[in-house]
Amino acid sequence: MAKAINAKYYHLKSIYDLEKIKIKEEKTIKKEEKLSINWYIFLSFVFLLLGSFLNFKIKK
Repeated sequence: MAKAINAKYYHLKSIYDLEKIKIKEEKTIKKEEKLSINWYIFLSFVFLLLGSFLNFKIKK
């Protein structure tokens, strides 16, 4: 009886651990997606400033 309970406990614990790992991976994927979106916004802002600066220099 104790062996069956022990086996069930370890089985459930391993499932729980796998779920925790899966949740951690999903969180890191979301962070990476958010980070890439922030990079796109930052780079577009930099190119916008660079373009306006070059345009100002050419007009002058």
